Amino acid sequence: MTTRALLTVSVLSLSLLAGGCASTNGLSTQASLGDANALAAQKSLAGTPVASASWPRSDWWTALGDAELDRLIEEALAGSPTLKVAAARTRKALGLAETSKAALYPRVDASYEATRERFPEHGLVPPPAAGAWSTVHQLQATLAWELDFWGKNRAAYESALGEAKAAEVDAYAARLALSANIAQAYVQLQRAYLQLDVAQTTLKEREQIFALTRDRNAAGVDSRLELKQAESALPATREQIAQLNETIALTRNRNAAGVDSRLELKQAESALPATREQIAQLNETIALTRNQLAALLGQGPDRGLSIGRPDAHSLETVALPASLPAELLGRRPDLVAQRARVEAAQKEIAVAKAEFYPNVNLIAFIGLQSLGSAGFLSAASRTLGVGPAISLPIFEAGRLRGNLAGKNADYDIAVESYNQTLADALRDVVDNLASFRSVAEQRREQAQALSTAQEAYDLALLRYREGIGNYLQVLSAEQPLLAQQSLDADLKSREISLSIDLVRALGGGFDDSAIGGMTAPVAAIEQNRSVKDQNQ
Repeated sequence: MTTRALLTVSVLSLSLLAGGCASTNGLSTQASLGDANALAAQKSLAGTPVASASWPRSDWWTALGDAELDRLIEEALAGSPTLKVAAARTRKALGLAETSKAALYPRVDASYEATRERFPEHGLVPPPAAGAWSTVHQLQATLAWELDFWGKNRAAYESALGEAKAAEVDAYAARLALSANIAQAYVQLQRAYLQLDVAQTTLKEREQIFALTRDRNAAGVDSRLELKQAESALPATREQIAQLNETIALTRNRNAAGVDSRLELKQAESALPATREQIAQLNETIALTRNQLAALLGQGPDRGLSIGRPDAHSLETVALPASLPAELLGRRPDLVAQRARVEAAQKEIAVAKAEFYPNVNLIAFIGLQSLGSAGFLSAASRTLGVGPAISLPIFEAGRLRGNLAGKNADYDIAVESYNQTLADALRDVVDNLASFRSVAEQRREQAQALSTAQEAYDLALLRYREGIGNYLQVLSAEQPLLAQQSLDADLKSREISLSIDLVRALGGGFDDSAIGGMTAPVAAIEQNRSVKDQNQ
């Protein structure tokens, strides 16, 4: 048969086989992708009371303004085992994509065989080889190429490419989560130290008041009651020092001398356990936070011991865009990754549908074959062939339809997972935004309350020093001041923490167009193929 006739027969066979393909009728997907703008969140996202700014870069944490935090995050990004695992998963997904791409091209194999065998006397091999032992030598190069008429291999490759993109985006999501967790832990460390600042300032002021009261009592200016009031207040506020032991010892001595009553001794002594508990809590908070930071860096706890105290005034809130439209959710890596998985699932449906159609392979071979070694390398031993191989599943007992139904279900699962991720993302953003607005309002009101409490305390202290007020008035004015100073530290830390949460909720500067560090070469092949198709 001539080559022309062979091709004609192949085309006719292909047409007949295509007409006998199994049916895909009644099999389809049911889910549809959601739209952020259709979830009625515009009012909740509007009117954000934050400073206008361009969207943060991928190194958004630098906007917090702390050099030590910058170094910690950079160290973590360079050596975190979590990020290395994510990078390995990306390489694995890319390897699978490259494996799928290989099916788009011809496969060429070479082989050599030397087989010692006895041919039967009444077989196909004529004498003198018949009935004798001989060595069969065969050297052959084979070309096999699946002609992807229905796009099955192309769809499988594009599906694997989508999974590779999703893995790469997941790696960025891990990077964002790690940097945000470190920033949050660092903010909590700063908060603990700010609370210590309040306590130390209070201790210093009460020591000064006690010294002044003692001097005035010695001069007969104050009553002994005021002296005891000032003295009893001092140890109760020494939350970070070990001088309470000295206070108890002095009180015991004074009680033995008849200066103080036993009640005053018990009052001073009872303050010690409570103060030690507060000290233990603060030390625990600082130690645990440092351990947390060390673990996030991928290091042992000793690394945490070298983390210094955050500057009390270094951290600032991250400036966000003045308007937060729903489209910004497209910057979230989890949504981008899930969308890539939806596209990959869609391509898997195309693969499953292509299974219903004929599979056409082009096979060619060329080589040398001979009985015995003599003449093996001569032209007379040459062998070659070429032709199509066509196959079609006629009866698969529902295997193909079941496979397609499963792929349709996988697509529906991916779509609904995307829709749920989108809804959760909107809630995440709106919740953080509502809290951010509330804390911003609380800080404005609290600033006024702190100023008023400070003025009241300064006035009470001045009156006491001038001898026209008593110590009880100073204590009464001091309590709201301490509460406002502590609240100021809490609100400042929470505002910074919420700004970090908002950055993470909106993607942390992630840009989908920047993805392609590993998948870019494959994407370039896709782009070139599209250009060639358009030109043809």
